[in-house]
Amino acid sequence: MPDLLTKDHPITEKGMMEFQPFGREPDGTAIRDLSGVVIRALVEELEDCFSKKEGPVAGKMAVLDLVRRLNERIPDPAYRVTEDFLRNPWNSYANEFSAYCTQFCSDITGDPDFQYNMARRKAISPIIQTLLRRFPVQQIYKMSLYIAQRYSRNSFFVDAVSISDRWALMRLTFSDRTYRHFGPYRRSCAKLWCDAVRGYFVGVPEIFHNLPPAQVKERSCIADGDEYCEWEVAWPASESPSRFWHINTWIRRTTPSTQIERREQIIEEQARSLDAWHDELQKAYAQQQQLSAELQRRVDHLTTLYDAGLTFTSTRDRSILIERAMDVLIHKLSYDRVMITFYDPIRQVAHGAHLLGVSPELQAMAKTLEVRVEDPSSIEGAVYLKGQPVLVTDLKSTRLRLHPLYQELAARVGTESFLSVPLKIKDSTIGSITVDRNKTQGLTSHDLELMVTFANQLAIALDNADAYREIEALNVNLELKVHERTSQLEVANQQLQELNQLKSAFVSVVSHELRTPMTSIRVYVENMLDGLTGALNEKQTHYLDRILFNIDRLTRMIIDLLDLSKIEAGRMELRLAPLSVDALIDDTADTFRASLTQNTISFKVSHRNGSVTIQADKDKLTQILTNLVANAMKFTLPGGEIQIATATTQDGFLSIAVTDTGCGISQEELPRVFEKFFRGESTPSSARGAGLGLAIVKSLVELHGGTVSVESTVGKGSTFSFTLPLI
Repeated sequence: MPDLLTKDHPITEKGMMEFQPFGREPDGTAIRDLSGVVIRALVEELEDCFSKKEGPVAGKMAVLDLVRRLNERIPDPAYRVTEDFLRNPWNSYANEFSAYCTQFCSDITGDPDFQYNMARRKAISPIIQTLLRRFPVQQIYKMSLYIAQRYSRNSFFVDAVSISDRWALMRLTFSDRTYRHFGPYRRSCAKLWCDAVRGYFVGVPEIFHNLPPAQVKERSCIADGDEYCEWEVAWPASESPSRFWHINTWIRRTTPSTQIERREQIIEEQARSLDAWHDELQKAYAQQQQLSAELQRRVDHLTTLYDAGLTFTSTRDRSILIERAMDVLIHKLSYDRVMITFYDPIRQVAHGAHLLGVSPELQAMAKTLEVRVEDPSSIEGAVYLKGQPVLVTDLKSTRLRLHPLYQELAARVGTESFLSVPLKIKDSTIGSITVDRNKTQGLTSHDLELMVTFANQLAIALDNADAYREIEALNVNLELKVHERTSQLEVANQQLQELNQLKSAFVSVVSHELRTPMTSIRVYVENMLDGLTGALNEKQTHYLDRILFNIDRLTRMIIDLLDLSKIEAGRMELRLAPLSVDALIDDTADTFRASLTQNTISFKVSHRNGSVTIQADKDKLTQILTNLVANAMKFTLPGGEIQIATATTQDGFLSIAVTDTGCGISQEELPRVFEKFFRGESTPSSARGAGLGLAIVKSLVELHGGTVSVESTVGKGSTFSFTLPLI
């Protein structure tokens, strides 16, 4: 038996309600009575009190205030109430809820006699008034036990200990179930009920027979520590004391006794049938009430899970994720405490517990706990080793299956029941979630199902957070490596640029220095061939011709190197002027015509759009054409053909193509033909040059604002094309 508080301590002091407000008792018994009639009367009386003083709006606001206060004390959102719900007389309520509702009404009005006035004016339903109006006051008081049972279903009992024509001794007692709902606030709750019953006793003569109110004298009261509440009730005589006797006597005298008995029998049968139908209807309504609450709970849980899923996907921070998950469990799913623990399967140790709903001291203690898990039959073993959820409704009966460290933690917290579900990723357990509520048997199989789903969501979110953290670490390392390599490449590139500049300068200097001796050698060779040094035999002449040929070849190479170094150094300047392309091509053809005739290579020129004038550097364009025609001659066998064709394009360019019927270039080598010093493997060794001619062509064309391209088929020949912008 709990320590009882005085009647000055209202039940609303304890905070949240402990029992389900309607539907079922903790043992599964359905709540079925007429308490909905009383709750509706409370709401109507509350509204009337304010409406009479301050107007209808104030009355409406007072009822909404009552609804708000009640919902703030109902822990399960599925059982939250509305104004319409409270006004439904078919609802049945737990005694704890009725006590809260009554106390709140008294608090809102500030009237200590609120319950008394309500019961005197509104507690008796119109149906009861109609049924009992045919009975005298004495009989109505005598039937108080029956009436109380209709309203309360064994919650409280009102009995007529002694009764006479104008006086009765009435007694009120409560059932053990009701006392469990009242808890240590038994006396203050009993006072609420006593006030209501006293108001009913006073109002019986008024309500049923329009007589003056009864006089009620209190003899004992549970609120003052007595075993029961007891009153002396006295009521005035009716206007015609023998009225009921005269009516009954007249009926009996004018009606045969058999007919009277038959009618009384029919009335009793109808009354029993009416009671049976009422019970069935009330039972069905109570079931509907419970199903509605269960459905609402499922909807609330699904909504919470959906919101939790959105919350989990909105962050990749592990600590924030854990914090938000615990906040959802405490504030949305109404658990009193929650602990999220992680598990190391290699060491078989549960560690790093995060605890919410306890003192900072216990939070710090839980975080330092390391619990070794080796026994599959223990509660920890079932969760971590078997991956099974565990619901413990009575910790005392399973305490020994709990690790001693967790036993100590549970004792300090005051846990009576809890459930623990694993955090699983595929077949691996990474931790657990443990929740509990203060009240006994506060956790059910519905909580277990909900927590399994919640744990699966959280486990996936934690796994994603870990993966994201690993990816971030890899990205950071990759960024560092990329930065390091970039720095190295920048240094290397800078060195390469310096080396390239040195190379270009070296090539330029060497090429320039080579031109002077090469010119001298050429002059001496030409003098010897002209006979200035005397007559030459045939063999000497042949050798000097070969020397002169290679001098020309080396000279061209030196000129190419000088041009390339100028281009790379950005010192190549263009002297642009209007230029007739067809005339330039004809001049180039004349340059090669003798060599082409000697090698029996045919040469053709075609101008699709006739004479075209462009803005270009004549010398550089001549060099481009010369390099391309020379390149074509090098790879075209005797009997072959070289063709130069020009055409204008729709986008404002002149296209010049040099086509040969030479050996062609392989597809693998095509992308590299314009690279410096590139010489293809498929090129005959006799035709290989320094690999500078095409590179110079590309650079000179691009200086003019054009592009170069090549098409080739091995064994059939190649076409080198370049474009130049029209004027």
